[in-house]
Amino acid sequence: MQYFLLTHFLIGLISFSFAILIAKKINVKLNVSLVQFVSFCLTALLLEIIAVNTNLSDVIRKKVDPSAEVVDSTGEKVQKLFSDEHTLTLFQQATEGKAPGEIQSMMEILARDGMKRLSTKELFTWNEVRLEISKKSTEACSKFWLGGIKDKELLSVVGSLSSELQDKWAAISTNAMRMELQKVEYGKATKEDVLKGFLFIKDIMPPAEQIRFAKTIQGGSKINSEDACWAMKKVMGGVNEIPQHLALNLLKYFAGSQNNN
Repeated sequence: MQYFLLTHFLIGLISFSFAILIAKKINVKLNVSLVQFVSFCLTALLLEIIAVNTNLSDVIRKKVDPSAEVVDSTGEKVQKLFSDEHTLTLFQQATEGKAPGEIQSMMEILARDGMKRLSTKELFTWNEVRLEISKKSTEACSKFWLGGIKDKELLSVVGSLSSELQDKWAAISTNAMRMELQKVEYGKATKEDVLKGFLFIKDIMPPAEQIRFAKTIQGGSKINSEDACWAMKKVMGGVNEIPQHLALNLLKYFAGSQNNN
C-alpha cells in the first residue's frame, strides 16, 4: 500500500513542480489559492504515507536517490519516466500552460490510453492485475467489459491489492504514459481477430457456459453487470488457454486498441 501511495505522491509532486516551472517560464501569474490547495493535497497524501509506513525516510531515500543501494522498482519506474530526455521534452510540451490539476488529469489519461501500446509481456501482466481487480469489485469488472470505468473507481480497487500487484500496476501505468507520450506504434486488433479469440474461449467452456457466453456477446452493452463481469473473467482466464496470437488480439482489444486514436 505504501508503494502505491508514494508513487502517486511522487507523480503529484513532479506534476506540481513542472506546472510552476512552466508558469514562471511563460510569465503566467500563479493563482495563490490554487497553489495552496495543491500543496495541502500533497501534504495530506504524504501524511497518509507516514501513517502506513513508519520507515518513511528509508523508503523515500530509496525511491528518490538513484545512488541508494536498493531502489524500489516502482520508484525506479517513475524516475525513468522523467529522466528520459526525449520523454521529458514531450511531457514539458504537453503540459505547457496547464494548471497542476490539469496535468494530473492528463497523466491519468496518458496512462489509460497508453495501455494499448504495451508489449506482449506487459499486456499479459496487465491482464493478471485486471483479473485480480475483477475479483475485488464486480462493478469495476463489468466496466472492463462494458466500458466507462472511471480513474477514481480503478484506483480505489488497486489500493486494496497486494503490494506486489500494486507495483506491477504502477510499473505498467508509468510505462504506458511514456509510450503514449512517444506515440509508440502498436498493432490494432480487428473485429475478426477478436471474434476468433472469443470463439476459441467459448469452445473450451462446458456446454451450458457456451450458451451463456454467446448470449452475453450478442447482448452488447445491454447486458447486466453480473453477466458482463462473468464474461470478462472468462476471457481474462481463458487467454492463457488459447493460441497466443489470438490471446494477444483479445488483450489488445480490451486495452483499447480497437479504437483508432
